[in-house]
Amino acid sequence: MGRPTSLALAALLAACLPIACAGSDDDGPGGHSGSGGTGNSGGIASGGAWAGGTSGSGATGASAGAPGDDPCAGQADGAHCGSDLGGGADHLTLYTCLASVTTQASACAHGCTGGSCSSPPSDPCASAPGAGTYCGVSLAGGDSSTLYVCAGGQTTSTIACPAACQSNPPGTPDACASNDPCTGAYAGNGKYCGQALPGGSPNKLYTCSGGATTAAVTCNGACVEAPPGTPDACASGDPCQGANGGNGPYCGSSLPGGDANTLYHCTNLTTASTQGCPNGCQANPPGTPDACKSGGGDPCSSAASNGEYCGGSLSGGDPSKLYTCLNKTTSSVVTCSNGCKQNPPGTPDQCAAGGSGSCCVTKPPGSLTQGFTANCSANTGHFGMDYSASIGTPIYAGVSGTIKLVTGYPNCYDPVTKSCNTACYQSNFNYLRIKASCGDPNDAANDLYVYYLHIHKAAPGVSDGAAVKQGDFVAEVGNSGCSSGPHTHIEVVSVPKGASPSLHSCKSVNPTTRYCP
Repeated sequence: MGRPTSLALAALLAACLPIACAGSDDDGPGGHSGSGGTGNSGGIASGGAWAGGTSGSGATGASAGAPGDDPCAGQADGAHCGSDLGGGADHLTLYTCLASVTTQASACAHGCTGGSCSSPPSDPCASAPGAGTYCGVSLAGGDSSTLYVCAGGQTTSTIACPAACQSNPPGTPDACASNDPCTGAYAGNGKYCGQALPGGSPNKLYTCSGGATTAAVTCNGACVEAPPGTPDACASGDPCQGANGGNGPYCGSSLPGGDANTLYHCTNLTTASTQGCPNGCQANPPGTPDACKSGGGDPCSSAASNGEYCGGSLSGGDPSKLYTCLNKTTSSVVTCSNGCKQNPPGTPDQCAAGGSGSCCVTKPPGSLTQGFTANCSANTGHFGMDYSASIGTPIYAGVSGTIKLVTGYPNCYDPVTKSCNTACYQSNFNYLRIKASCGDPNDAANDLYVYYLHIHKAAPGVSDGAAVKQGDFVAEVGNSGCSSGPHTHIEVVSVPKGASPSLHSCKSVNPTTRYCP
């Protein structure tokens, strides 16, 4: 047979497009080329593309395999995930199709979706401020019950925390929480008052060794926290050993073993002098020295215990007023516009609510440690009420309404100076706020907001903007911000409807005036 003409050769090549003729070499069907020849590979010769044939030594694969073997056969031009293609397409591969032929195939390490390789999942440790261990709640995208070990912005390992993950102040590594309070003894082995340990009992002295409790003693009076480097101890005979606010005058009611009607002048945790207070001693908020009261007798001297009392049940009290009594001393007094309601023993008295009285605030957990003493015109005093309780104690929604949540702040109380800087005192604390759906029960023209300050963390499932019902578990008692020990500060704010609330202002009202019967 003679050599084909150039015109016949062109026709032969045209008949083989767009897929090259299989076995066009002298080697016969199968596409195997000999040394130095040109083989017919089953896909793209380079670039990680689909391949279905074999080329011999020195050959260059150039043609696609059989049409039915190519994942791009019958597909539109463009990029396709293998999961969207038929045949033997790899679901973790991205295929680029042109004229029903695969021109490129790229492996997708994290899967393929919508015609493109999926991005790798975000590493929570990318948001860590440095190397160390972090609870997931403090990392972007982290799991709250997981402890992450971070290095170079990447997670090197994780630890599941069966109980919970304990977020600690900067400089102290986070750790899985334990039922043993001594796991929180980050200053090392020694003796610690329970109020200084997560989950510890405030009236107990714990001996900690290796992060575990080796002994726990109940103090007859109170447990006194000492400066760093000095072991804590049960209070001795000198009440001023409990003067944790530094040198100055203290009412005996705020000192372990002190007399409620005596003013103690404390210097370096020792009583320098005392002063009798015939009319009672006034315990004031931190930063304001305590002082003897002037005038007549204190109605709260006849109170059976700490709490709220209508004046009609107290010796010398005004029946139209509600007294908050702390250690037989009046902490605050509120005039009840609708009269004062006396309740059975064991239930705090309260101002009678106006209107239907169907809306009220339930009291938070714990023991009253500081009452409402606000002087709004001078912007002094205590604008809420403090209730001492262990870290993790549940806080239930006092009212039904909408949540605002602010977290991420550690404790910023300085145990050496026993004080806080201005920024720490004013705003650097975790809190949860509820806007009451029923408004202010004492003023139909106002909205009512209930704040819980110093919380440890929100309850599972509770987030900013969530709606809650009265009695729902919303947060845990904590020690964040300017706080010398775990407690809840409840502050109730009444503002005209639609107005924005603010803390520590003349809009704050005594919580007892809105408490439920």
